[in-house]
Amino acid sequence: MKKSTRRFLSMISVILILATMLSTLAACNVNIGNGEESTAEDTTGAPNTPDNPIGTSTIDYTVEVVSAGGLIMQGVKFDVFDGDEIKGYGEIGESGKATVKLPAGGNYRIVLSNVPEGYDVKDSYTFTGISAKIILTSAVIEDEDLSGVTYGLGSVMHDFTVTTIDGGTFTLSEVLEEKKCVLINFFFTTCSPCVTEFPYMDSVASKYLDDVAVIAIDPLPTETEQQVKDFQASQNFSIPMAKTDTTLANAFGVTGFPTSVFIDRYGVVCLIEVGGLPSETPFIRAFDYFTHPQYTQKLYNSISELTPVEKPNVDMPSSDEIKNAIVSGDVNVTFRPEEDPQDKDFAWPFIIDPEDPNAIISSNSNKDGSFAIMYADVELKAGEALAIEYYTQTESGSDVLFILVNGRDIYQISGVSKDWETCYPYVATEDGTYEVAITYVKDGSTNLGDDVVKLKNLRVVNKESIDVETFIPRYAATNRAEDGMGYKNYATVVYNENDGYYHVHDENGPLLLANLMGQTPFANTSINDMGYGTTGVDGAFVYNGVNLYTTPLEGRMYNLTNYANFAINGYLYGYVPVTQELREMLEICVEIVGEEKGNPNQWLQICSYYDAYGTNKQLENPIKGLANFSAYDAVETTDPDNIIKNTFTYTHAVMPRGYRAKFTPTKSGVYLIRSYGTEQLSGWIFTDASPLEAVYEYQFVERIYKVDDETFMTDINNVYMAVYLTAGKNYYIDIALLDPTLVGTVEYSVQYVAETDIQFRAASPGPFTYKESTVGGMGEMIALGVSAKLGNDDFYYAVNKDGTLGSKFYADFVNTTETFSSQSILQLIEAGAFDFRHDEADTVIIKLMKKHTNAAGEFDREACIEDVKAYYAENYGSIEAQMLEVFAGKYHGTGDDYTERMRQIAAEKLINEEGETKGCVEVDEELAHILQLLMDKYTFKNVETSWRKLCFYYQTIDANESL
Repeated sequence: MKKSTRRFLSMISVILILATMLSTLAACNVNIGNGEESTAEDTTGAPNTPDNPIGTSTIDYTVEVVSAGGLIMQGVKFDVFDGDEIKGYGEIGESGKATVKLPAGGNYRIVLSNVPEGYDVKDSYTFTGISAKIILTSAVIEDEDLSGVTYGLGSVMHDFTVTTIDGGTFTLSEVLEEKKCVLINFFFTTCSPCVTEFPYMDSVASKYLDDVAVIAIDPLPTETEQQVKDFQASQNFSIPMAKTDTTLANAFGVTGFPTSVFIDRYGVVCLIEVGGLPSETPFIRAFDYFTHPQYTQKLYNSISELTPVEKPNVDMPSSDEIKNAIVSGDVNVTFRPEEDPQDKDFAWPFIIDPEDPNAIISSNSNKDGSFAIMYADVELKAGEALAIEYYTQTESGSDVLFILVNGRDIYQISGVSKDWETCYPYVATEDGTYEVAITYVKDGSTNLGDDVVKLKNLRVVNKESIDVETFIPRYAATNRAEDGMGYKNYATVVYNENDGYYHVHDENGPLLLANLMGQTPFANTSINDMGYGTTGVDGAFVYNGVNLYTTPLEGRMYNLTNYANFAINGYLYGYVPVTQELREMLEICVEIVGEEKGNPNQWLQICSYYDAYGTNKQLENPIKGLANFSAYDAVETTDPDNIIKNTFTYTHAVMPRGYRAKFTPTKSGVYLIRSYGTEQLSGWIFTDASPLEAVYEYQFVERIYKVDDETFMTDINNVYMAVYLTAGKNYYIDIALLDPTLVGTVEYSVQYVAETDIQFRAASPGPFTYKESTVGGMGEMIALGVSAKLGNDDFYYAVNKDGTLGSKFYADFVNTTETFSSQSILQLIEAGAFDFRHDEADTVIIKLMKKHTNAAGEFDREACIEDVKAYYAENYGSIEAQMLEVFAGKYHGTGDDYTERMRQIAAEKLINEEGETKGCVEVDEELAHILQLLMDKYTFKNVETSWRKLCFYYQTIDANESL
């Protein structure tokens, strides 16, 4: 295999991850090193001199540390003592061993340190001869407090207990007494990949009941236990399910669903799989591995790593045999197998199809984690096109047929073909022989469908005969100079004033694309890496004292980082269309790092374009929707009875968040921008003056969404932005899935409401922040939002921009707020939160004291102390004295007990009429004072009017509130 092709295949795992995201499966891998033995030449740190007690008569002693399951304990440190005198030290390397030089014949003992939590460690260990193999046993950690705990591969689990929705309990330590493996599956009921994989997981789990336990946990705050019950009942799943808070999921850093965590018989996290598994195969493979009688403990990034590598047992037919089978017409072509020594032993060939002598088929069907490859060296004349027919029945997005020409990826074909289809891998611009690599790559987890890839009717046609929309990539710089410095030919590029991009040939020709993430011709790295500093050239692109990677050119808007983000998120990974400001930066960059100083065309050496055949249109902008200058167009609904739904389609995570659509209102007024979906969404609005920082961010601030004058509804999933927009001004709407790992279509509408409108909104949305200091640094902490002023009637009112009083403030007593996301004010009352004789720590200690006091009034002091220690594991020293004072009846609050008064306020003043204010209480001076005490107790002290974070108000939206 040629170097360029082999380099491509080495990237296939990355490409498949991107392709997997297209089919709603996300993956997140953690690399675990597998290096050679780490040897310490002189681990004592002392020079080898006559004064050194080790001297010249030392020999190598070897220390090996592994778990009882055979896991290498890399990073464990050790000291070697002779009596009480330390003689040497070391650290276990990637091989599981380390050597230390010691005088021969000593009576040494080894003391370990830096051993991960959960392992049983003796006071010391001894050598047998000149080596010591130390085996550490592990077990589930009894402490169930996960405060500050972060799990990863190799972590020993803390014990945990969850209550299943059928009323049972699942305790990890108890389960592992009987089982050899536990699978924790984090899911939620409306997660499409979760729903897809559950039947396969459930089916396989039922066959491994003796050795495997599965618990499915829904940690999503917006879902309820009843939803989980209904979900299990509707699907008839036997897997036990539980609805929990986010504690356990946060310990694993779960951000994508589903996430499957495999815990082995030793209580160790050995595999974390992110993304759905729509097949029984991966679950069978994992359960077989973890329950095997000769199980050896290892860490795995993915179930695909458990796939056994199978060497091919068939040979590729001769070039003539393949030519006779699939070539039509007079084509000068030679077929050959993989020849590179690194790959040929594992490269499956293409063979004659047993069912069709005029077709070839990949021989690696149903061979997980494999690839089949065949090369065709084809002679083409300028203007000729290579054509071939294909038929695929593969797992969409995971098993992919790649066609490369001269090492460049042209086609990626995956999924189910309705019939034989034709593709045109290449159109020659000059006479020559072209290497075509045809590769079928299978993932290592699933086999769906027939798993068939077939090819036939390879032929050469004139480019005018192409009848399928085809785009062929070209380099903007061609024909390398004889001395290897620069190129002889450069594409003609023309700037198009209408769309703001450079095009090739003429202003309506193909888009010129800069490759920011791939290797450049003049360096073995990318423009992005050079600018980012990952190549050792930190800040490579500094121009007139300005780092172009982080700072735009004077008078421009975007820097190289912004364009790199576009390149990463576009559908052509790494490529962005060239704007005037990007061209200016690239010209500067290549002048700094390029080969030919002073060559005005040198920047084109990192550019490409796509010639179009079989169609009258050019390739679509690969970063469509990712920036203001590439935004989609939003269509306004003008007829209320005919809502026009615009769409964003997410096939992969887009970071920073979401696609954008341009909307230019024809008249000024309040517009309602709302979404229609089942997944939780986020929303932003940008302008031309602020393309990088949103002028409006949807904060889930409307307590009840107003549909019309009489109808209200609650909807925690959808975006509901009522904003004043000015006629003729450009606005850019951005709506994205709150969970960036999910995929799907987002629908939204834009509709004029009125010249002015009123909305019931949060008075102080978002987090606390700092006011900018006049002397530099951070100033005082503040809570943003509408200002508050006490009226003559002793009620608090929102202050309008003109200084007049607006709406009253309403404290929400029945719903959770951003500040107290798990409890409402009514629940906080019953939890004792309004007893200000106690501070927050007092409240916790008192609660634990009650827990350890029996019906006879006997207090188990020692048990309570242990519980307090566990609760405050990270800062126990700072509250030890306080705990003892609370035991003695001394408290640390700053006020009185307002519990009964808050109960009274709720009973007398709670609004019960239907509408936005139902469940609220109008905020007077007394209530504001009490709520402020609550915020001082549980959030930041003495932040002026932070009580507003528990309140709503009616906001008038008019020209004064224009974005």
